[in-house]
Amino acid sequence: MLSSVVVLDQIRECCEKTKVMIEWLCHIEKRPFTLNTHYFSDYKQKFLTYYKACRENDTNPSVVKGIKAYKEGLASATYSEPAITKVLSGLASIGLSGVKPGDIAKLFPEDEYDVSLTIMASVRGYFQGRLLSAVCCHATTHGHLVAYKRFVDNIPLAIDSELVRGLENIQVTLYAGLGVNGRDGAQICQELMQESPTVASRREELTKKWERLNSASQALMSIG
Repeated sequence: MLSSVVVLDQIRECCEKTKVMIEWLCHIEKRPFTLNTHYFSDYKQKFLTYYKACRENDTNPSVVKGIKAYKEGLASATYSEPAITKVLSGLASIGLSGVKPGDIAKLFPEDEYDVSLTIMASVRGYFQGRLLSAVCCHATTHGHLVAYKRFVDNIPLAIDSELVRGLENIQVTLYAGLGVNGRDGAQICQELMQESPTVASRREELTKKWERLNSASQALMSIG
């Protein structure tokens, strides 16, 4: 039917607009960019601390083991790691109060892989800030993502805007496509309401077959 053709054309047009919009969103994501510098810096620093701790776990495992023991003792209300306690107390005595055990990893000396760790932290902080709470036990989640969150929000928004909402005015499109609002609207509506000749012919054929079968059935019943 003509109405189905009009609707399918509208859907195809909306799909094409949606495709163009998604391709545009993918294109602008090729270059890293964010105005959320506060969250990005925070995520980057926490990942850098985590990566340095992993690195130090290989080069200086005793320090990492001491931090872990202190945290476990802190959780059970028994401060079982006096060396870490002394470090934190010493930092507090020179005015660096509020330092957490995990922050000690920031004091590790530079090594040959610091540049690589910084690049890793920048990339991870930019794309997947939400995972901080999973990989860094001291991390706090702001509920925001830098690039990942923006992207997964924008794609459904583009689909909703161009495809779903693009069909809101389908009635107007149908009227225009069928021409029912024009000068010949009444005639067009009358033609649209007319039965298809093919359907009418098929119905007539089936009606005649039913009549023949009904006559035969009555003839058989009369013989019986």
